[in-house]
Amino acid sequence: VFKKIMSSKGQATLASLNSLLEKTSNWDKDERYMATNDLCALLSNPPPTLKIDDYMEQKICTAILKQLDDQSNDVQSVAVKCLAIIIKKVKIAQIGEICKKLSSLILDGKDALRDIYSIGLKTLIADVPDSMGPSVIEMLSTRLLGGILNTASSEEVKRECLDITADLLRRFGHLANEQRQGEILSAVIKQLQHDKPVIRKKAAHCLGSLAVVSSDALLHSMVHTLLGQIESSSATSASTRTLIQTIGTVSRTVGFRLGKHLPRIVPLFLQHCGSPSSSQDESQYNDASNELRESCFPGLESFVARCPREVAPFLQSIVQVAVGFVAYDPNFAGDEDEVDGDEKEDEGEEMEVEEQEDDEAEDGRPERLPR
Repeated sequence: VFKKIMSSKGQATLASLNSLLEKTSNWDKDERYMATNDLCALLSNPPPTLKIDDYMEQKICTAILKQLDDQSNDVQSVAVKCLAIIIKKVKIAQIGEICKKLSSLILDGKDALRDIYSIGLKTLIADVPDSMGPSVIEMLSTRLLGGILNTASSEEVKRECLDITADLLRRFGHLANEQRQGEILSAVIKQLQHDKPVIRKKAAHCLGSLAVVSSDALLHSMVHTLLGQIESSSATSASTRTLIQTIGTVSRTVGFRLGKHLPRIVPLFLQHCGSPSSSQDESQYNDASNELRESCFPGLESFVARCPREVAPFLQSIVQVAVGFVAYDPNFAGDEDEVDGDEKEDEGEEMEVEEQEDDEAEDGRPERLPR
């Protein structure tokens, strides 16, 4: 009797689950929202009698992924929430399908919904079990690299691919083999020359995440390439500032591992800082030079904090340059001119008032009282 009762309860729960899946395709957006929300609640705390087989897993994943294309923002949001729950319960085959679907939507889906797709994929990367890490990084890295390297990809696609790749490396980067890490390095480092600042910034953050999990050989290759590009580029170009910022980002993530590269890095940074004593050289004090200098000092600070022994031979030069520029205010000269101009204007107005008062006194008219 007990078995019959439990069986009937299980069938009733399964029927309720099928009913919710059907309602997720209803023409009424409110009905779709409620069905997806109820499905999310059911999967979040399933009753003991609910047994989900492989076929039902696939059916649930298909229904939720379909909701990511829904015209209603509310339905999309609850679908992403539901996705975060089911990825902890389904098998690797369904995780693979979710990865393929979301990555395809990011590359080729609707522009207006790309943020939703990105949130879904970041949710998967953050919540998927560790045991599925090797499969996830293998599937996603291939597709994301395609979006990064494709010259036809829009700025938004490249930005999302770089952002997601950084998240992927932070979670599962240590599970990627050295060949795959090398492919990521080659693809991402090219984006440091992109004409859009946001792409260069995302690429720098991505390289910082990669540096943490890379081998010493790959880290050496990364730093060698970055320094070579700095040495060959224009001193005040935007790409130079990005390259210097990237070195600083790598330093903050890998710490002492960058120490053996400091004999080449520190003199290069000090060179781009310039000399605080060259006050007569106007080229040292334009906006581009000031921005480049602002990029160098955080890197020097990181070297001193994380590689104190290796940076010791350069410490005196770093302190000398830092102290020299402490007294330098790039806005001081302009402010002084403005203050002088305001003072002269005030003096001119006072003289005009005094002359007018003198004229009125000569005419026999009473002086005007101050307001």
